[in-house]
Amino acid sequence: MANASLEIHVINISQGDAILVVNRDVPKLQAKVSAVTGAPTEPMDFLPFAVEQKLDLHGTVTKALLIDGGDGDYGGFVEDYLRQVGVAPAASDYVPELSLMISHHHADHAAGLRSVYKKAVPVPPPPPKPTKKKGKKKAVPPPVKMVDHYRPAAVYRPKDDSRKPSDRELYYKVLLKDLDAAAAATVTPTQIHVLDKGGVTGAAPTKIDLGKGGTGPKALPITVHVIGSAQGVWDAVTSKVVDIDNPAGLDQNDRSMIVMIEYGSFRFFAAGDIAGNGQAAGGNTGANAASTAGKKWFSSSHADVESRLGPALEAYFPRTVTPAAGSPQQKSAGCCTVLKVSHHGSNSSTDVYSLATLRPEIALISSGLRPKFHGHPTQAVLNRLAQSQTADWGIRGQPATVTTPNTVSGVYITEIAEQVNSTAFTVDIREAVIVGDIVVRPTDESVRAVQDEAAFDQAALDVRVYGTRVATAATKATTTVRAASAGTSALTYYPYGPDEFTVDRH
Repeated sequence: MANASLEIHVINISQGDAILVVNRDVPKLQAKVSAVTGAPTEPMDFLPFAVEQKLDLHGTVTKALLIDGGDGDYGGFVEDYLRQVGVAPAASDYVPELSLMISHHHADHAAGLRSVYKKAVPVPPPPPKPTKKKGKKKAVPPPVKMVDHYRPAAVYRPKDDSRKPSDRELYYKVLLKDLDAAAAATVTPTQIHVLDKGGVTGAAPTKIDLGKGGTGPKALPITVHVIGSAQGVWDAVTSKVVDIDNPAGLDQNDRSMIVMIEYGSFRFFAAGDIAGNGQAAGGNTGANAASTAGKKWFSSSHADVESRLGPALEAYFPRTVTPAAGSPQQKSAGCCTVLKVSHHGSNSSTDVYSLATLRPEIALISSGLRPKFHGHPTQAVLNRLAQSQTADWGIRGQPATVTTPNTVSGVYITEIAEQVNSTAFTVDIREAVIVGDIVVRPTDESVRAVQDEAAFDQAALDVRVYGTRVATAATKATTTVRAASAGTSALTYYPYGPDEFTVDRH
């Protein structure tokens, strides 16, 4: 039987990001599930079964990290999801297991977080004032006040730039006030961590401890490494921060937090909305290249963060030269197991050269059409990921004849537009599937087996993916989402999947 402590949830909140990382206490989950008639016997089935049965799973989570919360329209989606999977209790409370991370200050990533730690409650209206005016009275919304909802133990955000960004929205100013109030709580105040350039706290990159996965003496730590933020990446060779130069000035996407989550030899990579080059300088040619027609980003907006990040990843996560039992093992520097595609599949991000460094087995794309449609994911990025279109990736700094094989075996999309304002969105998703909320889980047993091997290829990671097939609602009859991909399981608690991957460490 296989168990899974680490869960990566990409919550479907249409156009935006909300990534939930959970370290699950599997014995406690089993205790909740085993009390139900007809419960599954396979531990990997406990979680989807429990969610389908609407069991109260609060108390089964060791630690959780929510990276972003989507746009304000979708804060309620995220709040509900946290309750469904047991991260948040039924009633408002301080949640010591939960931390929040704001990748960068754009509304489709951060505005929805307010619904997680604040809620509106009605207050008694003031007595009506006498008036001598006649005519129809203007409707006044009932008065409310914002109070703590699910207050997290910690919040991580990039340090502000001294320049005033043009995209600093009202919600962001309110958010900062909320964080100040949380930090000033008289009982168990929330710890606010403002990360400097390169993800640095003090003089070193930030590491977030999510506890240990698995049980017993062979349990392994789950660690979040922050190696980039605030328009800088950490260079492990020089132990200094590499500034990301943007001649156009300040762009919030450039300032995104960049994280690699490690559990043994399993790695999950996410980098908010960072950009690469999009064209030949990023290894993108032919059908993989971004068109510059009408694209402001190419000449005046985003910096090329990925060109600096690739070498930084390779330095921070070197390849394993001599495999040894008791340590993580990777065949190439900077690689990951699962990639969260940057900027929702924008063609200025996730360059071919970056893919050649990361070499993911599984790619996840969070996209949609609300509240604003950006044409994501783009055809160029889907082409770069698809083995049928791009069998090999070029390598940064090498001649065009030097390549590495495309390692992507599965591409999962939360949702994708069918038509927007009566105009069809005709992007070809290739071999990708549309699954709603995406859940990725490496099995504890395979993570441990790889950790124990004394040479490469004695064991492989077993990673499983399933989806909910739940789409967000469109607001117009002329704007629709594509139908989710068909499920393959006879078990009702697996609307899509589970797909199983046997992963080499590339």
